[in-house]
Amino acid sequence: MRTLYVHSNTLDFILRKDADPGALFRAQQGDIMGKGLVIAALMRRAYGKNWTNEKDMDKMTPAVTPEAMKRMGKFAVDFEEYEKISGSRDRILHKGYWIAP
Repeated sequence: MRTLYVHSNTLDFILRKDADPGALFRAQQGDIMGKGLVIAALMRRAYGKNWTNEKDMDKMTPAVTPEAMKRMGKFAVDFEEYEKISGSRDRILHKGYWIAP
């Protein structure tokens, strides 16, 4: 298997064998675009065709919840502890991805 993509409600992984940083960055961009399209489709289904109307924005829940951020932080801490590579936690938290050296 060359690429493994794991999706959860709070975190996604893209593991690609022998990938260069540019390929992983493009995969990350594709993942973000896909998530945006799913969120837009869900918003349209929940709020109707005019869901982008600014006056209705206060009715919407935030896309990123505090619980999701807490889980991301815990994952980053656990990842650095398991991998034993200094800086991997900060890279995950600040950049959104980590590339194996």
